[in-house]
Amino acid sequence: MTPRTFHAILALDMKNMFFDRMATGFLLVIPLGLYVFFGAFFGANASAESAARYYDSNTVGVAAITLLNVAFLNLGPTIAMARDGGFLRRLMLTPLTFAELWLSSLVRTVAIFAISYAGLLAMGYLFLGQLPHAGPLQIVVPALVGAFAMLSIGFLLGAVFDKPQMAFNGGMLLIQPMLLLSGVGFPRESFPGWALSIADLLPLTYAVDAMRLGWENRYFTSAGLVPTVVLLAVGAASTLVAIRVFRRKLA
Repeated sequence: MTPRTFHAILALDMKNMFFDRMATGFLLVIPLGLYVFFGAFFGANASAESAARYYDSNTVGVAAITLLNVAFLNLGPTIAMARDGGFLRRLMLTPLTFAELWLSSLVRTVAIFAISYAGLLAMGYLFLGQLPHAGPLQIVVPALVGAFAMLSIGFLLGAVFDKPQMAFNGGMLLIQPMLLLSGVGFPRESFPGWALSIADLLPLTYAVDAMRLGWENRYFTSAGLVPTVVLLAVGAASTLVAIRVFRRKLA
C-alpha cells in the first residue's frame, strides 16, 4: 500500500460521496429528523427526567441504525455499482491494491457515520439539553469497532452481488431482522428465548451492546470483551472473504 494511490482513491471516493447530495443527505438528515420527531412525539423535552431517559435510551439506537444504513444501503451498492460499470476493473490496472480499495471504502463510510453520530450528539444537546456521561474514548472506540464489523459486511455485499440493485435488496433483507432483534428499538430483555437465540447470531447485536457499554462508561471492562472479539472477528472474516471474491471476479 502506497500513500499516493491510497490518497488518490480516497479523494475520489469522498468527491463522489459529496457529489451525490441526495443519497448523502438521506444518510445524514433522516436519522436526525426521526430522532427529533419521536422525541417531540413522546414528549422527551417535557422535563429534565424525560429528556435524560429518551437521550440515554435512543441515541445509541439511532446511531446504530445509521451505521446499518451506511453499511448495507450505501457501501454495498456503491461497490457493486463500481464493479458493474467496469470502474473497479479499470482501477485494478493501476497500482491500486484491494487493501487500498477496502481501506478507502471504510474511511469514506466511517466519515459518514461519524458526521451523523456527531449530529446526534449535537441535537441531543440542542433539543434535549443532554451530553454523554461517558468520556470520548468510551464513545469513539466501541463505535469504531462496530463500524469495522458492519462496514466490512457491507463491503462483502458489494463483492458478492454483481448488480447494485441486487446488493441493495440483499442489504434490505439483512437490515430487517437486525432492526427487530438487535436491541436497537426494543429491549432484548423482553424477547422470548427463540428470538434471543437469533439475536445472538446478528453482528449488529454486538455492535449495539458495545456502543451501549461505552455510553454507560463500561466498555473498557470485562463486559466489553465478548462484543469486541465478535465484532473484530466478523470484520476480519468479512474482509478476507470479500477480497477473495473480488480477486476471483476481477481476474
